[in-house]
Amino acid sequence: MPHDPFTGVQVDRFDTVLADLAAVGIQPPVVHLANTAATLTRPDTHRSLVRVGIGVYGVAPGPDVADSCRALGLRQAMSIRSQVTHLQVVPAGEGVGYGHRWVGDREIHLATVPMGYADGLARAWGLGGVALIGGRRRPLRGAVSMDALTVEVDASVTLGDEVVLLGRQGDEEIGADQVADTIGIIPWEVLCSLSHRPPRRYP
Repeated sequence: MPHDPFTGVQVDRFDTVLADLAAVGIQPPVVHLANTAATLTRPDTHRSLVRVGIGVYGVAPGPDVADSCRALGLRQAMSIRSQVTHLQVVPAGEGVGYGHRWVGDREIHLATVPMGYADGLARAWGLGGVALIGGRRRPLRGAVSMDALTVEVDASVTLGDEVVLLGRQGDEEIGADQVADTIGIIPWEVLCSLSHRPPRRYP
């Protein structure tokens, strides 16, 4: 991270290697070491070019540089969208998903969404994650299965309604950092884990 003292140590070591190479007549044509965080906060690390990996997606690499990202107007460029394909009402005490890792304490409306871990969604996404349907945040219920996940909804939700697992809908937005925090991974994994199955659409 940019303000970690060890970052400075790494920069010094990098520059020492460059100096050693120069001493024996080796001049690399391209030199770079700054990732997104360093690009935004450590101009002293900029060399021939910089490597804005996660920044290309408009996602902050960490909370300590989130303000810098907002100041630049970075916006999350990737979204994950699907739709409601099945609705049902289940009674209190009914388990949801494999292993019944979530059990309702009341009668609830559930929506099935045809995306699962074969599409690259972590199973843990269903245990604490949320989806946007009708512009509202709605909790996922039960572990994500291979081809589907389950969302708790209400009677206003209908078949075919858009479901946003990552991205914006109305005034609400789910960020890669929020998903990562919920399921115990890093935002890079959220952005890179989608399989070949979900169709890609480019505006």
